[in-house]
Amino acid sequence: MPYFLIAAAVAALDQLVKKWVVDNVALYGQAPLLPGVVHLTYVRNTGAAFSFFTDMRWPLTVVTVILAAAIVVFLLKSRVAVFGKIAAGAVLGGAVGNLTDRLTRGFVVDMIEVEFIHYPVFNVADCFIVVGAIAFFVWYLFFEDRKPPAEKKPLMPEIDRLAGRPEAEEDPSPMPDDFSEPEPDNDDGKDG
Repeated sequence: MPYFLIAAAVAALDQLVKKWVVDNVALYGQAPLLPGVVHLTYVRNTGAAFSFFTDMRWPLTVVTVILAAAIVVFLLKSRVAVFGKIAAGAVLGGAVGNLTDRLTRGFVVDMIEVEFIHYPVFNVADCFIVVGAIAFFVWYLFFEDRKPPAEKKPLMPEIDRLAGRPEAEEDPSPMPDDFSEPEPDNDDGKDG
């Protein structure tokens, strides 16, 4: 599935950038990227976003695995539009990138520091998680098909079935798509 290729590409790009930074920038050292806009600063993050939950490696790892598994199930079972799945694939790739760091290094490598505002240092995976999540929610709020419940197919029928929700029944006499007048019969009223 192409969504898993997107996730794999995001995770690979994240790991390549992190490897380059670890190999070429000293811890807490800086390297210019776009002067006046952004530079690379190698820091180690033992927490989550904005360094919340510092030194909670295993709880964060468990939560990440659960969320990544939920996204995988979503990508395999849901019937959402392609854009929604692309966004979910980007989030999955970012999650896998940071999960790889937690499992192999015990911390997440962060390196992108913006110069024009005071903002925490982040990484490539974080970018894809944030942009993918925003894109998914914008798509869901403004572009997802909003049919009435009787006409809408469930996004994840297996979950609906497990939750005991009845599936939408097919209408035995569906309305025609166009409401034009029926064509007249060629029968002139005479038998024969």
